[in-house]
Amino acid sequence: MGFRITTNMMMNSYKFNLQNSTLKLSTARDQMMTRQAFSSYADDPAAATLSFRLRRDFYQTSNYLANTKDVYSKFNTAWNNLGGVVEDLSDTNARVSSIRGNNGTSGESRTALAVVLRETAESVVQAMNQKYGDHFIFAGNDALNAPFSWKDGKLLYRGIDVNSGSIPKPTAPDPGWMKKLALTKGKLESQKYVEQQPDAKAWYEGVTGQSATLTKANDTIAKMLDDYADRAVNSGAMSRVDADKWLNYYKDPGNTAKPNSPVNKDGEVIEPDWVRQISELSMWDSDPSYQEWYDYDTMASDVEPTSKCPTVDLDLEHLKDATLAERKDAIDNGKEYPLTEAEINAWYDYYTRKEEEPPLKEQSKTVKDWGVDAMKEGDTYPAGLPTSRDGLTGTDLEWYNYYNDKRNVELLDKMASEEMYIDLGMGAAESSPNNPVKGTYFNSALCGVDFLNYGVDKDGDPMSLPMIMRELADVFDNWHENGQKYVPDEYKDMSYTDFQQKMKDDPDFAAEINAFHDEYEAKAFRLMDKLKAAQEHTTEKWVELDAQSVYLKTSESRLTTQKSDLNLQVLDLEQVDLAEAITNLSWQQYCYNSALKIGNQLLSQSLIDYMS
Repeated sequence: MGFRITTNMMMNSYKFNLQNSTLKLSTARDQMMTRQAFSSYADDPAAATLSFRLRRDFYQTSNYLANTKDVYSKFNTAWNNLGGVVEDLSDTNARVSSIRGNNGTSGESRTALAVVLRETAESVVQAMNQKYGDHFIFAGNDALNAPFSWKDGKLLYRGIDVNSGSIPKPTAPDPGWMKKLALTKGKLESQKYVEQQPDAKAWYEGVTGQSATLTKANDTIAKMLDDYADRAVNSGAMSRVDADKWLNYYKDPGNTAKPNSPVNKDGEVIEPDWVRQISELSMWDSDPSYQEWYDYDTMASDVEPTSKCPTVDLDLEHLKDATLAERKDAIDNGKEYPLTEAEINAWYDYYTRKEEEPPLKEQSKTVKDWGVDAMKEGDTYPAGLPTSRDGLTGTDLEWYNYYNDKRNVELLDKMASEEMYIDLGMGAAESSPNNPVKGTYFNSALCGVDFLNYGVDKDGDPMSLPMIMRELADVFDNWHENGQKYVPDEYKDMSYTDFQQKMKDDPDFAAEINAFHDEYEAKAFRLMDKLKAAQEHTTEKWVELDAQSVYLKTSESRLTTQKSDLNLQVLDLEQVDLAEAITNLSWQQYCYNSALKIGNQLLSQSLIDYMS
């Protein structure tokens, strides 16, 4: 059975095929122009799904790379700034000047070093206030405000004194015993032993020919002579036989003949230098028990001497009794005295190690209402401590300052360990909301107070690098060029002649100067050691910063490679081969043209048939 093919049927079939050829031609043209293997999810669901995953990874990697570059630039800038600080501190000339300023004989070096130290401290602070873009590099989590500032001679980090922790608990008024001990030491150091002890003076004048009377050496001098003789023998300067001869003579010059050996190449008798050395010894150096008792009384040593205290002026019990008598005399004369009898005894118990803390000032109800009694172990300040000292006076203010100082230490601890996490493609994860797992994020916070350190040590000295330099400069400012000693400010302008004459004529002045000099010289040595330790701390932080910068640079290189690889995978998946696209376009163009040609022939013949 045959079917009649009408013109209408041929027309519909032709139109459908032509439209299909047009669509394929358009698709082939679009592929060649865009080089996209598919233009919709429906074209290739599997490839489209994989492409989505690859593009997601690509955009994340691009974000990680941008973050890494930004953080690296910040850390590299920080490393360069801190490197300048380390270089200044490590400068050879500065270190040599420091040593000369502390140990040399030139006061000018101390004066010059004081200027250098202050300038260096200022430059360190300026370097730590550098910006990266609009943000301060070393400001931790508060990058919009300068981290360091000077105020009234104090160095502040984000408004907190870096010397926080220096305020002790409010104690009862100091009885002044430590100052008296220092004055006693200074006085004894300024007195010559052979001038203060009659028997020593008589012996010295006899053996030196200043007196015709020859006197035996006392026990103290005899011990000194034994020590000098042993040193001479051990050093090889004198034989044991000759040393014993001179030793016996000096101990009892009236009953012992003066030795005639050893002799030099000219036959002259070589007399040991022991008498001169003894003549130059101070009262303080004549007996080691002076220093032993002084160290124990001033709490520099916890070892109680077994020897008898060589002078009542170093006896704490004597000082206590004298203070009690002074108080009684004041009370009897109707005068007030700053210490109660109980406080005086409490100070004695503290200095003699019977109590661990000095007597404290009593806390008022106002202070206790802050929650002092509710403080637990580990708490450094009460929970109800006011945020302002307004309205507080006297002892209440002293307790507030103490507790507020402890609060500031905790704030500095927190600021020194602040963290600003940023995702650099390390497998970011959280153990709980807003609690990132360490090691999966990068901490981009740089806390300046951690680089320069903060707080005070057990000696009450600053631990912050700039503050150590400032304090050491203050010590060097008290150097007296003419007297070659550290002196109080009121004596700095004295001439050499006036200073030396007053040291000679006024024992109390000499004792005061010697005590002050010893204190400041010890402080200078101490601060120099701590300056070196602070420099090493900052250098260590600089090295850590360098390691972090290297890590970021390596991570940047890794992410750049990863981004490039992902991009290639996306291109391989989404783009068509250009030669294949051109070939396909040519074929579809040919098919389309063929369809038009065939259609033209078919339609023309059918029309003629219809017309005939």
